[in-house]
Amino acid sequence: MHSTSAGIVSGDEVPDGVPSKFHLIGEAMNTLMSYSEEKSMFGEAKYKELYDELVSNEKEWLEFFAHPMNVEHTGQTSLVLEELSRVYSGRKSWEEFGLVSELLDKVMHILKQLVEAPGVDEGHKRAYEKTDHRINMLHMEMKRDMGVVDIESVHLLKKLVNHESKYNLGSGIDQFNADQIYLNTWIMHKVAMEKRGYKNVSININEVADEYLLEQLTFTKEMMDKHPEHKASDEQHRKGLLSFGLTEADLAKEEKVKENYRLLFCACCNKQESVCGEHKKCGCGLVVYCNRACQRAHFKKHKKSCTKVKK
Repeated sequence: MHSTSAGIVSGDEVPDGVPSKFHLIGEAMNTLMSYSEEKSMFGEAKYKELYDELVSNEKEWLEFFAHPMNVEHTGQTSLVLEELSRVYSGRKSWEEFGLVSELLDKVMHILKQLVEAPGVDEGHKRAYEKTDHRINMLHMEMKRDMGVVDIESVHLLKKLVNHESKYNLGSGIDQFNADQIYLNTWIMHKVAMEKRGYKNVSININEVADEYLLEQLTFTKEMMDKHPEHKASDEQHRKGLLSFGLTEADLAKEEKVKENYRLLFCACCNKQESVCGEHKKCGCGLVVYCNRACQRAHFKKHKKSCTKVKK
């Protein structure tokens, strides 16, 4: 049973004012919660099902989300859409990422208004901030991967630094990305200005002009484009992460997560998955198949390397 602005939703009983496929929120959230962090992408099919429904009936859903009594359902939907955008980000599918982000921005805009209303539970406010921060990280990753530097990059930078400064975040991969890579631009401002003779330049990023930060980000990108040999190697990057408090176990986990985003191919017919986890793995974990017929047809060839076959 779920309480909504239009009444109780119980099983198939959906009152007027509640989208007919309201149950998709619960199904997507249950799927998301059933996976560990490094395997959450395997719920992609359920996340996508909710996303497609939201797109098909956007007006009805946004009106439902806007009611203060539905803040919990709005928040859950934002988490599911965030996870779907994370899947596309991990796969570098930026066009799909952009489409999901468009809808997610609308939901987050409504959620922000709801959590800023008087008397709203602090837990909702904190949850919104954490979700918003993670989404900003994904947007910054997209821009970095696509080589885009614009005024939005500056606004994202300020949001990331402000969030991490406010909560004094500790070491971690997310913290490293914002606080060490982007934060360098912020620190460069102070150093450069003091070299020009200015005294006691503020280190508060909110007091740094957007135009100056944009200039610094653009300069850094142009220099790296002209001198790609200055980019850190994979090994240098790994050592850098370790120097900021990450462990080998942290890095191994992150690599496993990246590996799981890949869409796999059937070992028999070479058909690619449409979503993570669509094909089923052989018991040995070495190959995947799109159906039982392909698995049977490929067995004679695969059994030589299959570790589940008794020798």
